[in-house]
Amino acid sequence: MLKDNIKPIGKGVTKTPEVRFNLKSIIDKNKATLISAVFRYDNQRLVYTTQHKIPLKYWILKEQKPRSSYPFYQDVKKDLEAINNAILKIYSETKESPLSIDDFKKRLDIVLGRVKIEPETNTVDFIDYLISHIELLKSGNDKNSRTSQKYGTLLLNLQKFRSGKLPFEAIDMKFKNDFIKWRYEETRASSQNTINKDMECIKSVLKRSYKDKLHTNDIFKDDDFSESRVKTSIFALNESEVNRLDDFDFSDNQRLERVRDWFLISCWSALRWSDFSILNPEHIIKDGEDFYLNKFNEKTNKEVFVPIDKRLYEMLEKYNFKSTSISNQKFNDYLKEVFKAVGITDEINIRESIKGAMKDTPYPKCDIVSAHDGRRTWASINYLKGYPIGLLMQVTGHEKEETFLSYVGVSALEKARRLNAEMKKG
Repeated sequence: MLKDNIKPIGKGVTKTPEVRFNLKSIIDKNKATLISAVFRYDNQRLVYTTQHKIPLKYWILKEQKPRSSYPFYQDVKKDLEAINNAILKIYSETKESPLSIDDFKKRLDIVLGRVKIEPETNTVDFIDYLISHIELLKSGNDKNSRTSQKYGTLLLNLQKFRSGKLPFEAIDMKFKNDFIKWRYEETRASSQNTINKDMECIKSVLKRSYKDKLHTNDIFKDDDFSESRVKTSIFALNESEVNRLDDFDFSDNQRLERVRDWFLISCWSALRWSDFSILNPEHIIKDGEDFYLNKFNEKTNKEVFVPIDKRLYEMLEKYNFKSTSISNQKFNDYLKEVFKAVGITDEINIRESIKGAMKDTPYPKCDIVSAHDGRRTWASINYLKGYPIGLLMQVTGHEKEETFLSYVGVSALEKARRLNAEMKKG
């Protein structure tokens, strides 16, 4: 049976300060008055204008929020939530070295997009704008926070590539070619798809700042100002290899057993690391006699339902339907040990992009396996079984059949074997 793993908060836990929303005046019920956000931290009192005014009759004093009958209820509610989240986010990131009131307000202005700069007096360059964009992403939802990491990596590389200011107008075709050459020669970047991510981020920031009228450089519109993605080989296990993993006795090594088990859970559920690493009992639902894993994907925020068969249920039950605590890096490191122990060490040719050139390189499976290969394995095995692609996509969360098929790690030989078996039937 499902077990409740939620534990009560213990004593001694420090409570995060809360943001309060106060009205400037409560004398006249019909007169609009300013709403301010008030936040006390580190013996300081931050008062930040919400830039909204509201009559007292439309305000719930006790709950510090507008009444739903207020004509602009949705707009005010949305902005108050954004301010609340931004304040708490900044506080969380800086509480070890608390900001002054002025610096806190400046950070809020950046995060909330209140910094307005006239083009003729513009001293903001590409790096400045990139930093503000990263701060804005960090203040959003988890998906935006993950996206901020990609832009953060670009920022670090740009600052190493060219120190000091980077004017918007300096970003041209020569800049692109020099930057790509530097990435290949001076950093660990070797895949063309990595460079593709860099260029897409640069184009996005240029486009946003162009829209904000901070410059007139429209190089982002040029088709040549990009680096195309290339199709590389992907890796997935076959059903025999999954069974070998399942049958192997790791009872003398709980560390590897735990990693093996959660990799199998991914192989049997199609969950990404970001999803199976935060699994909880509430994600398991019962429908008649059947069980399903129901959650919103962390990456896409798309709801999926995964049928739970007997072996998947028993494996989840082994861990009380709750994820084990381990970092992604450690999981991948230990997973390579698991494959070596089981003997899944045969070589596989991987077609990959090396500094802009395509190359076929043999790798032992134990050296290239990662957490994400469990998800690919689920997709590949069930694709070969002939299940309708549309139903498989409901589990993986893909929206386009083309994307799903490019994701499936089935070799050309395995596809030919399937075709041969179907032809023999007919």
